[in-house]
Amino acid sequence: AAAAAAAGGPGSDAAAAAAAAGGDEFARWPWPSSAEVAAEVSLRRPAPRVWVLVGGDGLQRQRAFRSGANVAAKLARCCDIQVDVFLMPAAGSGAGEARRRSTLLSRRTEWRALGIPEELHPPSMSDEELVYMPPADVPLLARQLIVASPQHLARHTLEEAAEAAERCASRTGQSYIAANVLDKQQRDSHFEAQMELDAHFVQGVGGLWGAPAWVLPPAPRFMDVREMLAEAQACDATLLLMLDDSTTANGQLQQTLEGAGLPFTGMTSDFAFKCSNRLTLSKAIDEIADSLAAPAAKPGTSEGQDEAAAAAAAAAPVGLVAVPKKVVKSQELLEYLQRPEEFEGMFAALLLDWDCSSVAIKPPTRSGGLGVIRVSSPEDLYVVADALRSCTPRLPAGTLEQQPLPVTLPLQLPELLVVEPWIETDEVAVVDGQLQWAGKQRWVEVTVGLLGELGSMTALQPTLLAYSAEGSRQQFTPPPQHILPAAAVEAVQGFAVALADGLGLRSIAAVDGFVNVDTGELVVLDVQQLPDLSDGSPILQQVLANDPPMLPYQLFRHLAQQAYISQRSTLEAAAAGAGMSSSAYYSAPDDKGGSGFGAEDFDLGEPAEQGLGGDLFAGVEGDVAADDGAVGDEELQGMSAGWTRE
Repeated sequence: AAAAAAAGGPGSDAAAAAAAAGGDEFARWPWPSSAEVAAEVSLRRPAPRVWVLVGGDGLQRQRAFRSGANVAAKLARCCDIQVDVFLMPAAGSGAGEARRRSTLLSRRTEWRALGIPEELHPPSMSDEELVYMPPADVPLLARQLIVASPQHLARHTLEEAAEAAERCASRTGQSYIAANVLDKQQRDSHFEAQMELDAHFVQGVGGLWGAPAWVLPPAPRFMDVREMLAEAQACDATLLLMLDDSTTANGQLQQTLEGAGLPFTGMTSDFAFKCSNRLTLSKAIDEIADSLAAPAAKPGTSEGQDEAAAAAAAAAPVGLVAVPKKVVKSQELLEYLQRPEEFEGMFAALLLDWDCSSVAIKPPTRSGGLGVIRVSSPEDLYVVADALRSCTPRLPAGTLEQQPLPVTLPLQLPELLVVEPWIETDEVAVVDGQLQWAGKQRWVEVTVGLLGELGSMTALQPTLLAYSAEGSRQQFTPPPQHILPAAAVEAVQGFAVALADGLGLRSIAAVDGFVNVDTGELVVLDVQQLPDLSDGSPILQQVLANDPPMLPYQLFRHLAQQAYISQRSTLEAAAAGAGMSSSAYYSAPDDKGGSGFGAEDFDLGEPAEQGLGGDLFAGVEGDVAADDGAVGDEELQGMSAGWTRE
């Protein structure tokens, strides 16, 4: 009161004198304005929640883990959003997998001691499944998630991060007296290190969450997908799916998120099956190429003119084509190991109808280059079959005839193997600061990034991929003009956009393939629903080369903003024009047209027009189209390698 009186506030002598003079006693009081009150309220509003789901049980789960860790690290610089990372390991992995393997090994030892032959052992006791145990059959809503901390994301692999989280949870959940000797030593060393840092005025890690420097980090949370969905709905979270999982390949996770009304990145459940494996993807690409080649009927033209136009279009080269494929049954290939003399005939059957000297053997699932083997001779085919039978995880460099680098093999032997012709490209080298390219082979390998919403994707500048004689990979973004001219770049961008719209891609994706530098036609190798988003990846190079350029954290923020706005638009359309209350976690659009997420609106440019065409594999018969987009038994029989056993 004395301070208020001295300052001339309400109740002071100065205020009384002002009132006696007819003035307002509160005229001199510093009341905040309405703008200051609104600013203070906005600061107290909860920040938007962005949840990054990383991991999975697919072949690309390690790349997804690195991409998710990079996304979380880049988004951490955005102070107005709250980022949480959820690890999604394979079902039954971690400590449960170790216990299951120990039990199966003990049981197999007992069966062998009893004299039970190997033929009567169940498949779970085989060497293949004991070394690389398949994921457990767990419903999606019961899949385990781990709320990861930054120290867990610093691990090299997803499995190491999950095991570290389990150890941290078990260590923090028990008392010091009950801990074993190793846990006590770890706690003592951690305490001593933190106290030494604190003595030298260095903030310990405990200060990151407002605790003393020597306090251990909080224990990670374990939850299932059902609990995650409930919490995400409660806080209106936006999900960034950095997953390579079986539930995302078949669209099951996307369908669950759509049913919960949660915004997420990546393909929707309606289109996920098209990119589920290489066979369905090749089938979908052929259908899109046929739709691009089919001429649209113009009004006022006769039937004869339409037939002539259709015949001319059929004779014209096709600018978008999938690499032709053959299918080999894994068990049939392993059976031929008993007759090595027949591998020469098998290799000749693989090269039949293809103008090439080598083939690529790949798993049917999208592997992002993992498990791709170049076979150049019958001897190479025998080595590959023997490695698959013995569950060899890795072929050392130089094992095959043309293999300068090690090759990672599939952990689980797939039922089918996909065989494709190996496309030769010229070496691109940097000599004295100059880029040299022979140009004998008119095909170059590229990766084209795609950004945007469903049906309106935009192609970025392609990245030229080159391999030296030693096997090292080099990336050039944008591609040099003397190697890939501007007309070819424009053409491949147009084909990539048409492919993305036909497949139902959205958010972010990438197309890998070969481009003819003369005609611009695109031969599609793979379509990545989840491209590599780690540091130095082609996608991040392309967004930096975009006009205007985007920094990585701006790209990731843009993806979250786009997913949220798209979901809000879907909900508003479903409400049939009914008024929807704005979310408490997102601000309303400002006067300048900015989005409620708070991120800047980036101009990604206009989609490229359709370009030139051509046909690399002329005369190769494509797959038979089906209404549901799946590959049937008759089509698999038609794509078989062509050898038969007597």
